[in-house]
Order: sequence, then structure tokens, then C-alpha cells
Amino acid sequence: MKNTRGLINRIDRQIKAAARSWPIGRRFLIACVIGQFTIFIATIAFLYKFGSSQMAKTVVITLTSFAALMVLATILFSWAYTREFARQLTNLKESIRDQVTHSKLHISLETDSRDELWELIVEINELLSAYQNALVDLAKRTDRFSLLNMAAAAINRSYDLEELSTLLVEDVIRGINWGMGAVYLWDSDEEILKLVCSSGIDEDLIRRSEKLKLGNGLAGQAAKTQQIIITEDIREHPAYSYLEPGPGIPITQVSIPMVAESGELLGVFQVGNPEKTYPTEDDLNLLATISNQLAVAIVKLNLYEQVSLHAEQLEQQVELRTRELAEAIDELSVALEKAKEADKVKTLLLSTVSHELRTPLATIKGNTSLILEHLEKLEPAKLREHLTDIEEETDKLTELINNLLEMNRIEAGVLHIRRDPVNLVDVMSSVISAARLRMSDREINFDSPRHLPIAYVDPRRIEQIVANLLDNAAKYSAKGTPIDVILREENDALTVSVRDYGQGIPAAHIDHIFERFYQIPRSTTNPSADSVRKGIGLGLAICRGLVEAHQGKIWVESQVDEGSTFTFCLPIATPDVLAKGD
Repeated sequence: MKNTRGLINRIDRQIKAAARSWPIGRRFLIACVIGQFTIFIATIAFLYKFGSSQMAKTVVITLTSFAALMVLATILFSWAYTREFARQLTNLKESIRDQVTHSKLHISLETDSRDELWELIVEINELLSAYQNALVDLAKRTDRFSLLNMAAAAINRSYDLEELSTLLVEDVIRGINWGMGAVYLWDSDEEILKLVCSSGIDEDLIRRSEKLKLGNGLAGQAAKTQQIIITEDIREHPAYSYLEPGPGIPITQVSIPMVAESGELLGVFQVGNPEKTYPTEDDLNLLATISNQLAVAIVKLNLYEQVSLHAEQLEQQVELRTRELAEAIDELSVALEKAKEADKVKTLLLSTVSHELRTPLATIKGNTSLILEHLEKLEPAKLREHLTDIEEETDKLTELINNLLEMNRIEAGVLHIRRDPVNLVDVMSSVISAARLRMSDREINFDSPRHLPIAYVDPRRIEQIVANLLDNAAKYSAKGTPIDVILREENDALTVSVRDYGQGIPAAHIDHIFERFYQIPRSTTNPSADSVRKGIGLGLAICRGLVEAHQGKIWVESQVDEGSTFTFCLPIATPDVLAKGD
């Protein structure tokens, strides 16, 4: 029993599953056949029960005929209806498939009846229309969000206000399909609106509205009232009555003031359409958002410019202070070096001067004491000898003091020279004659052309230079060796050379020979030469100072054991040199 019931259930489930996959026409036809079969069974049952009577036979024949006619009519009607219904459903399916394939969302079937299928198609079309409108609205919103995102990205990455304004104008007019736009910035110094950028606007109209005062034009009115001004036809505005429709002429125009949170006017954002229209609420919201973003960008860029300017000024101040500090440190370092050098020089000066003063003072003191003690017993010749020693030592002291004072004037920059056009041959002849009297054991040779240009020098200082160089040559060369003095014209200057044939100067000392208080250390190879050295090392330093005071140069060339040649150059008395004077 259970097996039979299970088999029936399985058959039932299979029949139902198969029935779900049958077309509607087949289902309807099967239902009609089942209904007619039910009537036929009922007729057979009735005949079986009342089959013996004539009336039953009549009823059965009548019912059977009626049932047969009904079955035939049902079959014909069902066939026609299911065929039409199936055709419409097939057309509906193909129409939907075609609409989806071609991205069209409207279904239309050829039917004269307003049955449930027609109502279904109407409802589907309404649904698809709403869906299509929703898609269009979503696409617009997506485009606007994309535009806002691009605007925000441009504002974040750009620090050029003109470039940013141009980019936003072009994006906005492309986003709302208007085609024209402009940005004005408020110049608080001149109190006018200045056109920063424009796109798609007629050049003549741009020239007429490059600068606007408050209240002038649509931009000026928007700036003055700080309200959005929507002009459906700007030709109706008195300032634009001359305009005619054409390329670059914004018939409809929207002017949006850009205002900071503090209420400060920043400028005006404008868009235009060459056709008469009216902006939608979404368009106005987009324009207001973009203008607010641009206002924020203007504030940000103004702040950035101020910060950059302040940073640049601060950097300049830091650089200036750093440079001043470096200069102060350098000056301090130089001052410290000078202080160290001065201290060193002072120590050296005290040591040298005390040594150089001690010898002549001792000689003067000894001779004076001897004269005072034995004055009555001294013979005139001996007395003269002692007085001569006193005079020579006094001259040495006088020379030492004069050299110290002269060096001090040179270093202090107060050395005064009085230059005049002079014949240098006469000056040299005079100083050499005096040197020959002092150095009677020396042969001093003078070599000079007969004719030389006139020199522009202080003759007394030139004599001092040559005298020092001659004394120095005599000091560092053996007695009896000659000294040569050579005067020449070279390279538009007069050169004087003093050559000796003494021990010479080692190369290590050449660069320091003209420094004050500098003396070559005593030689171990020629002690006899060193034994004659005297002085404190100021003679050559004074020579360099005097030569440089004449805008000249002095140098030395020397070979050890062969002698040294000191040379200095002096300016010729050319008209240019004479014009400059002292």
C-alpha cells in the first residue's frame, strides 16, 4: 500500500514538474479536455444508473451531443485563444530581447484588444520609462559629482589662479552644456572687477567688459548686491541692448558672486548660453557649489601667496642676518688674528727694540762717562774719537726711532706723500752721492739712459727707499763688493733695481722678506756675514709701504751665495696720472 502511494506521489511530482515547463496553450487545452472528460464520466454514470428508462436514454443522448459540441467548441476556442496568446507572449519576449540588445527601453505590440496582456505591457513601459529617467538622472548626477571631484582635485593641485579659473570655467560650461563662461576677481586697491579668464565669449564683448566697477554690467550688479543674478535675455539689459544673437554672445547669463566666509568680496563667476533658456535647479546648485569652491581656492591662494611672501622675506632676513653674523665672525676672527699678531709684534718689538737700544745707549753711556771722568787728561784726538762714537750711536737711535714712527704712519694709513713731476735721474744721483760718502769702502755703480720720462713721485720718499735698499745691500754683502743701481723704463713705468753680490736670500724667506720685524735667521754656514747684521727688520717693510703709496710694486730676486736684486716700479707722469693727482 505504501509502495503504491509513493509511486503515485512520484508520478504526481513528475507530472507537475513537466506541466510547469509546458506552454500556456497546452496547459489550457489539457484543462479543457479534463473538464470535458469529467462531464463524459458523469454521463456514463448517469446512464449506468438510469439506463433502462427511455427518458434516461434521451437525456444521455442529449448530454452526449451537447458535451461533444462543447468539447469541439472548447477545442477550437482554446486553440485559437492559446495561439494568439502564445503569439503575443512570443512577440513580447522578442521585443524585450530587442530592446535590451539595442539599449532601448520601450515595448510596443500590435494588438487591438485591451486585455490583461495589453495592461501588462503598459505597466512595463511605465516602469521602463521611470527606470530610464532614473538612469538619465543618475548619469547627470554622476557627471556633476565627477565635475565637482575634478574641480576639487584642480583646486588642491594648482597654485596658479588664472590657470585654475580657466580649468574650472571650461569644465563647468562643458558639464552643463552652456558653452560660455568667465571669472572676474575683485581688486580692492583699484576697486574694480578684473577679468581673469573667459571661454567661448566674443572678443569684442570681452574688451568692453575687461574691467567693471561695482554696479556696472551683470557682473558688477552681482558683486554689488552679492546675490545670484539670472538674466534670461541680456539684450533686455540696457548695457547689452546692442548685442545680436551669434557665436560668442551669451543670451542667457548667470552671474554668481564669490564671497569669503568673512563677507569679503572676492569676485564673480559667470556662465552663458547662446540660446535663450533658463537654468535648472540642479544647474544652479552646481554653479553655486563651483563658485564656492573657487572662492575657497582664491582665499587659499591669497593666503599661500602671503605665506610665501612672508617666508621669502623671512628667508631674506635670515640670509641677511646669517651673512651679517658671518661677516661679524670674520671680522672678529680678523680682529683676534690682528690682536694675536699685535701681541706678537709687541713682544717682538719690545725684544728687538730693547736689544737695539741697549747697544748704542751703552756705547753713548760709556763714552760719556769716560769723557766726564778723564776730560782733563784726554787728548783732543782721543776726545774727538769718543764724541764721534757718541754721534754715530745717536744717529742710529734717531734712525731707529724714525723707522718706528714711519712704520706706524704707514700702518695707520696717515703716511703723506707729496708727488710732483720730477726727473728721477737727478733724484737717484743725489741719493747715490750721499751713499758713497757713507760707504767709502764700497763701489756704487749707477746705470741709466740719458733720456727717461718724467716720474710722478715724492722725491724725498724715493731717496728714502733707495737709501734703505743701499744700506740693506751693504749690510748683507761683504765689504769691498760693489752695489749696482739700475734705472730703466719698462711697461709704461720706471723701474729702479739695487743689486748686491752678497750671500743672497734662501727661497723659503722670499715671501716674508718685506714683512715688518722679519729677519732671516742667523746662518750656520756663514757666521761672519751674520755678525754684521743690525737693525730691527723695518727697512724693507718701510720700502714696500712707500712704494705702494706711489701705486707701485716692489719685489726681490735672489740666489744664495750670488746676491740679491731689489726692484720697484714707479708711475710715469702721463696726462692721465697727472689728472688724477694725489
